[in-house]
Amino acid sequence: MQKNEWVAQTKESDTILRSMNACFILINSDLVVIRTNYYDLSGILEEPASSGRVGDLLNCKNAVRSGGGCGAHKNCENCMIRHTIENAFCHKKGFHKLEASMRLLSSDHQQIIPCDVSVSGTYLNNEGHEQMLLTVYDITELKNMQRLLNIEKENAVSAEKLKSAFIANMSHEIRTLLNAIVGFSGILASTEEEEEKQEYVSIIENNNTLLLQLISDILDLSKIDAGTLDLHY
Repeated sequence: MQKNEWVAQTKESDTILRSMNACFILINSDLVVIRTNYYDLSGILEEPASSGRVGDLLNCKNAVRSGGGCGAHKNCENCMIRHTIENAFCHKKGFHKLEASMRLLSSDHQQIIPCDVSVSGTYLNNEGHEQMLLTVYDITELKNMQRLLNIEKENAVSAEKLKSAFIANMSHEIRTLLNAIVGFSGILASTEEEEEKQEYVSIIENNNTLLLQLISDILDLSKIDAGTLDLHY
């Protein structure tokens, strides 16, 4: 291949990498970054001479605060991404769509930025040199949407339970009032003493009033739910 052709292909490759919607990171078995398009995607104009390890590249909170870089902090032992990458190198295989929550420091080290990522890794053996090509997608917006949907689902379930409890309670209240009306109406029909009749009539009227008020309240609630209730001040 002539030099001009090689230069043209390199430029074309760089253009493709810059236009990707994902971050790719080529690392060795020590998790040291060999090549990446991270700087193009993040808008950093000048790539440092040494990118360090993956945690250093991504500005991992633990890597920065440890003072010794990626892998030096005690929390690095529990890092899911690091563990998965090391396990993939150990078994000489890749992995797909590892979802993880990360906490990155801003470039001025003043803010902690939470984000969610999906990471896939492809194991490579380049002339005896073990490497891993990591592809990192930012799925923070997607995960936030999923969290909102889960909250809405929980709220809907709670509302449905409250609705069922309300219907059960109202059914009980209506049945109680109707039982009193029907029961005392039957007694009234078989009673001859006027004093007892007046007492039963009073009980029936009171239950009629309560029943009508209860039904009126239910109708008002249905209007509120439908947004058709008119308020008269």
